[in-house]
Amino acid sequence: MTDSSKKHPKVTCANVDQGEDGGGIPCSNVASKACNGCLLVQYCSKDCQVAHWKPHKKDCKSPFMKKSWRPQWDVEKRRPAFIGGNDDPALAEQWVTMVQHGRKKYLWGNVPAIDIIQSCKNEGKDFPEQLNLLFAASGDIRNVVKSLVELPIAYEGKCELIINDKDFDIVARNTILLLTALVFDPIEAADIMIHIWYSAFITESSLQKLQEKVLPLIEDVCKKVAGRPGQSLQSKTWTFGTRTICLVLPKASWDLLPSFFKVPDGLSASKAQKVMVETTLPPSRRDYVERAFYSRPPAWRRIENLKIRFQLFELDAVDLPGILKERGIAKDYFDRIEVSNIGDRGYIGPRKLLMTFAPYLKRKSQNPHATLLALFLNAVHESRTEKDYIYSMATDSAKLRRYMPIERDMLQPYNADFLRCNDARSLFQDLDRPFDRFMKDCSLYEISKVEGLRIKTKNTLVEKWPLKLRNGAKQEEFDMLLASGHLGSERIGLRSLRSLRDERWKAKKENSKGGKERKEEEEKEESQKVRNKQINK
Repeated sequence: MTDSSKKHPKVTCANVDQGEDGGGIPCSNVASKACNGCLLVQYCSKDCQVAHWKPHKKDCKSPFMKKSWRPQWDVEKRRPAFIGGNDDPALAEQWVTMVQHGRKKYLWGNVPAIDIIQSCKNEGKDFPEQLNLLFAASGDIRNVVKSLVELPIAYEGKCELIINDKDFDIVARNTILLLTALVFDPIEAADIMIHIWYSAFITESSLQKLQEKVLPLIEDVCKKVAGRPGQSLQSKTWTFGTRTICLVLPKASWDLLPSFFKVPDGLSASKAQKVMVETTLPPSRRDYVERAFYSRPPAWRRIENLKIRFQLFELDAVDLPGILKERGIAKDYFDRIEVSNIGDRGYIGPRKLLMTFAPYLKRKSQNPHATLLALFLNAVHESRTEKDYIYSMATDSAKLRRYMPIERDMLQPYNADFLRCNDARSLFQDLDRPFDRFMKDCSLYEISKVEGLRIKTKNTLVEKWPLKLRNGAKQEEFDMLLASGHLGSERIGLRSLRSLRDERWKAKKENSKGGKERKEEEEKEESQKVRNKQINK
């Protein structure tokens, strides 16, 4: 392993010099001079900046960078594509329609990463020797990373993490990210992981390193399972010191995994970019993108020492109990279970969620802080009525005026400033009333009790409304939240649940005692009462 104490690699020059076919040799010098026009890129010298001006000009001089920019629907005085059939501008929230653009992929999480352990607020010094975490519908691994890096430095126990997602593309990327984290030096790994996770294109040097060190690990497995049925589950465990990764996939998925390390024949950078643009920037999506832009400003190693075991699966979350049983993972096993937003009624819903995962949460006697954590993205909007919207309009608008005054010339149908104000007004809406209605409609308290769980009265992992604009927020906080695209109604903390199964088990045990045993206990209690009376006399 190379020395991890070396400094983080510097940013390289932005002069990539790509031609029409995506070719060209990028400058590899360290960048030290930012473009004064946009501050988006850096160059090593004035010469490189001049050489790269032609491709950079369209970004540097983009209308989006100017305060005077207006969305195209506003310029053309037309109804934007994201507005439905309701013509009343005062009910803008009611017109918003859900439209899919391109492929249906969820490559990144829709809320910020959270630490699902929060040891200081929960176990504290009573941390278990082995910590078991289940990410049942992980999406990307942001919550995995956040939870691990926040573990106490002094923690020397073991961690087991089950990470599952039904989308193979997501599972493949998570696997490559984790293997990268364990194969490479931490500093080098971080640089490669950022490109894999967030960059539109990874660098040639990163791809070469992955092909040299990670791809052979995958290809070795593919050779060994070559003759097996396509749908048969095949597993492989890699060990790196005190850390292991176990990947369980259908054989057909194993066969596809090496393709993630190779550029398909005939696919140039320009063609790849065209494919991405067809999904991210199609003409039909223009109004949606510009609506988001108009809310934004003009320019805008812990794992190395842990004893940790990762297990990755490619399954629908409701099928997890079957494979957990096959892998020897019994019920009452996990300290934390994080299920993303599959409890929304558009997915499996609260009842099925609890029926599936409640049995796997540790009992109170095993860990009184064991918690099932779920995200509800749509509950407030599904349960909010037109009456709620009209009732709160005056108070919400009054609060909004402190941050975003409404001018007379904005009060025109489909005016971009008016629609932005309407979006911003949702940051002040009453969230508890519609969410309480959602809980009642879904019988959440009753379902939780049936499944032997209790909804926490105090959330110790994440705030009840973690993205809600706080009272007395400064202008900068308001601007940042509005630009983020979050509405504040993302409820993460509700489904923090604590096990009641110990109390049930105790009650069941008491009720199951034989008649003779109960009679003897009653006689003992009666005789103790007599003795107490005699002592009192």
